[in-house]
Amino acid sequence: MDSIVFQHQEYIDKAKKAINFYFACNQWSGLKKSNVDNWLANFSEDLLHKYYAIRLLSQLLYYSENDMVAMLSEGIFNGVLSKEVLLSCQVPSGFKMNQQDLQFEFRMRLNKTLFVPLLDSNQPYESGNQISRILTQQLRIPTPQVTVSTQINDNYNSLDYLIIVDDCIGSGDQCRDFWNEARVSNGNLLSKWCEVNNIKAYYVVLIGYEDNIKKLEKDLPSLNICCVELLQEEHKIFSENSVIWHDSEEMKEAFKFFSGITEEFGLELLGYNDLDFAVIMHKNIPDWSLPMFWRKVPDWDILLERKNSHG
Repeated sequence: MDSIVFQHQEYIDKAKKAINFYFACNQWSGLKKSNVDNWLANFSEDLLHKYYAIRLLSQLLYYSENDMVAMLSEGIFNGVLSKEVLLSCQVPSGFKMNQQDLQFEFRMRLNKTLFVPLLDSNQPYESGNQISRILTQQLRIPTPQVTVSTQINDNYNSLDYLIIVDDCIGSGDQCRDFWNEARVSNGNLLSKWCEVNNIKAYYVVLIGYEDNIKKLEKDLPSLNICCVELLQEEHKIFSENSVIWHDSEEMKEAFKFFSGITEEFGLELLGYNDLDFAVIMHKNIPDWSLPMFWRKVPDWDILLERKNSHG
């Protein structure tokens, strides 16, 4: 057997075992094995084609529900609130506060914080509902402290912090639009409400594309951005520096293959804003992941459905 053919077959066999392990340990918590099998069946039995498909699939950046809980906790408790306690208490005291006093200060700040899941045009899509459930059920944030922007009224004016929470960010457009357009119950802008009431605003997102996070920080200076895990150029599928493929030449060949098959089926190759990631957040796949995973067209089986899969 040719050495390249052997290497491809060996990779396929190992990748299949890895995928079975992901299901066994619930790492791919929002997928069904049948969805994976059907998606792989989109591709021909040609060994090279099977290799490209399963290599792409096995390199999914998949964040399970447990991952999301841990990352949200990291961003809120070890990120935003710990930072606030550090700056306002630990630094001024010369790091001499005892643990009991620090815990008291931490709880005080938590009690003075309002959490707002970032919703697409304030519509209760799955990702927003999921974030709300994690906050209240698993992180035990009191339900009255989790709300949508349009429900914010004078009862919240005495708070110190607003934390907008989101699962993932690719282009940054949704966050930018939300901060510039979201309004509270009286019709005023949310950003203005924070300014008038001296409320410090944070945006906590679990994963985000580093280049566009940096642009957001420049565009939205009144919003403090905390991203738990940054995606970089190397995480893109078709980047010269991609870690998905064996080398840049293999990436170029894979690009040609996927360009051809997506054109054949009438699919876009790249996601929103021409991004090319393979990211899934439990049961939610962002539109900046490759459309071949989520765009429904005739004779093509998708991996995971999203709200605009059919058009």
